Formats: sequence, structure tokens, C-alpha cells
Amino acid sequence: QDADLYISAVGADDRIVHRLPPDRHAWIQVVSGEVVLNGHSLLEGDGAGVRDEDELEIRSAKGGEILLFDLA
Repeated sequence: QDADLYISAVGADDRIVHRLPPDRHAWIQVVSGEVVLNGHSLLEGDGAGVRDEDELEIRSAKGGEILLFDLA
């Protein structure tokens, strides 16, 4: 499988940007806390599949931890 895995702690008021090359997609899993992915709120335990996006923007007002799978 052509996959990259990123683990990140997103601090309060942090902003993380991950660029997705063409023909790739992503899965975000919220391990703890709350995050906002491209304007959509995700809570602990939530996951989201992303495709047809050039960029992922992950923010958090309260802090959280995520797993980001960058997939072919």
C-alpha cells in the first residue's frame, strides 16, 4: 500500500496545513479532543475521508490529537 501516516498533536489555536498531490486522498482520525478539518468540526473518535482536495487545513480551538493517512 502506498500510504504515509502522520501523527500530530494540534494545540489550541494551532493551524496545520497538509498538501495533497493529485490522485491522492486522505483519512483523518481524531484520537482525542476536537479539530476543524477544512471548516468541518470533528470530535474525538470521528473520522473523515477526503478526496478531490488540494489542501487540508486542520485547526483546533481546544486542542486535540489526530492521525492523518495520506493514501494513493
